[in-house]
Amino acid sequence: MTIQTVFLDAGGVLVNPNWSRVSDVLARHGVMASAGALAAAEPRAKKRLDTGDTIQATNDQQRGWTYFNLVLTEAGVALSDATAAALAELQVYHQTHNLWELVRPSLWESTQKLIPPHLNWQPSSQTSIVQLDSILKKD
Repeated sequence: MTIQTVFLDAGGVLVNPNWSRVSDVLARHGVMASAGALAAAEPRAKKRLDTGDTIQATNDQQRGWTYFNLVLTEAGVALSDATAAALAELQVYHQTHNLWELVRPSLWESTQKLIPPHLNWQPSSQTSIVQLDSILKKD
């Protein structure tokens, strides 16, 4: 059996949330949280999301917005009506454009070097292939 396709997890691996966009939307709703603070809080939020009761009691769609509440909490932001309104606005943006739109510098180039040219690669993500291709070409 030969390998023909390599599957890569896109969201949170190849592409990440645009924390500047999240910070800007929060600010419009009166919530102050820097992009840097949100990005720094994300690993702790992911750990909380992927362990314990949360992972067992939720599905992917539910975890998506629980994830943002956990990031906010880990960044020291109190959840409120304002954070809920900001996340609702971000969800609308995400449904049209995809909030996971930042590629780590040079990550895609490095990833391509790991995949031999004769293999196909396929993203394992809720991001469409067209969106992902557009995002990766921005790097």
